[in-house]
Amino acid sequence: MATSKHDQRIQQLLKSIERDLIDWIPIAIQELKVPSAAYAIFIWYQDYDDDWLPHIGVATDLLLKDLSQLKLDDPSDKYDILWCPQQTEEADAPGRLFLDECELVEHSVDECYELLAESYGLESKVKSLQDEEALQEEFNALLPFREMLHRVARQLQSYNWTTCLKPTEDFAIVVSDYMGYWLDDDLKCSLGPDLMKRLTARDLLPAI
Repeated sequence: MATSKHDQRIQQLLKSIERDLIDWIPIAIQELKVPSAAYAIFIWYQDYDDDWLPHIGVATDLLLKDLSQLKLDDPSDKYDILWCPQQTEEADAPGRLFLDECELVEHSVDECYELLAESYGLESKVKSLQDEEALQEEFNALLPFREMLHRVARQLQSYNWTTCLKPTEDFAIVVSDYMGYWLDDDLKCSLGPDLMKRLTARDLLPAI
């Protein structure tokens, strides 16, 4: 059972990580010197694993152009290519994703993940579970961290990205786990209803 002091430390870490990311991400993006127009910045978190360091990535409109010429067996596959970080990182995927690691918050994130897992009793809960069930338990344990990243994304939506990027119309900040497993929920929470509606109207998002 987590103590009040334990929970207070988690909240302190979440606030510190949130503040640092909001301040640091625009600086890190500027240092990437992305030459192409960008349609999104990804902020993605890891599932409960040995390496919890968050990453950021800038997805460019090269992907949008290539997708318009790509013949997909299932037209809905384009949404996975557009919004799942690992898809845009694949060597044979169209377009490019420029990457950086959030090393500034590495130690805080490591401690936060460990405390969240301890508070939730994650290790004991997943020992006898199948992969799908274990993943759900990880989702529940890491929910405060995900909610913090959603707040970061919503605040950064209004940043003037023209100072360090060439943002496309309806440019978006997207939070996701690396596999995009919780993508529907993450999109709703990080984009907000107005941006979701605009991206859906342009057929850049499925109707979810």
